[in-house]
Amino acid sequence: MRKELEVRSSYGSPNTSPVIEIVGLRKTYGEGEASVEAIRGIDLIVNEGEFLSVMAPSGSGKSTLMHIIGCLDTPTSGSYRLAGRDVSHLDEAELASIRNKYIGFVFQQFHLLRHLTALSNVELPLVYAGLTPNERRMRATEALRRVGLTDRMYHRPTQLSGGQQQRVAIARALVTDPTVILADEPTGNLDSASSEEVLGWFGEFHRAGRTVVLITHEPDVAKVASRVVRMRDGLIVGDGPPELVFGGTGTTIDGANPLVPAIKGFDSASGKLGPK
Repeated sequence: MRKELEVRSSYGSPNTSPVIEIVGLRKTYGEGEASVEAIRGIDLIVNEGEFLSVMAPSGSGKSTLMHIIGCLDTPTSGSYRLAGRDVSHLDEAELASIRNKYIGFVFQQFHLLRHLTALSNVELPLVYAGLTPNERRMRATEALRRVGLTDRMYHRPTQLSGGQQQRVAIARALVTDPTVILADEPTGNLDSASSEEVLGWFGEFHRAGRTVVLITHEPDVAKVASRVVRMRDGLIVGDGPPELVFGGTGTTIDGANPLVPAIKGFDSASGKLGPK
């Protein structure tokens, strides 16, 4: 197990520390003959500043893994340490506190409150964090500026395009200065132009030193990350740079080689696609 963990943590800089440490993780739903083992014993380390995508078809366990990484659920067995803290068996109140402090969520459905402006939507996590109204307004304004929506911050979701709504959701994820940005199928409701724009923002955040974990079932989306984990039937079956995981070589842990040059047009250092 130690050898695997060392290999899996080798994609980050040697000067960074693990943000996500998962060992022997299992998740079972139901009991007896009706039980379903969604995750069947996986080990995974994600270092600070990595841009990781988790790719798998429906029913492979990626959504369950996302819920556990995001502290929306707890494992049946095994351990999960987030930013050095064991969060495997915390109660719901403790998990809620951890989510607000460490995780910035971006969902496929945006989850914006329709009656609130973009600015008020971005402020919401800061309300739960106990910040003053002035602090909330300043930080939410800055977050919207970072995603290029200064001129739309007083618009409501129904007055924004799908791509703009997702950028509001990204600003909301950033506003608490989270340890991990966790994006679940963030381009699922977007057209190709908006999808490319949103993925470009994740690349920018990675280049700025953010840890980004992107959950997707689409290979084209997964490839924008500098590291790809593939899942099947509750297990990790591939882990490495995208050009190896999708290129037919290096699709197992021991075979992955992070030193192989990146695919044409992909900058693994910044996590961005170059000109086509």
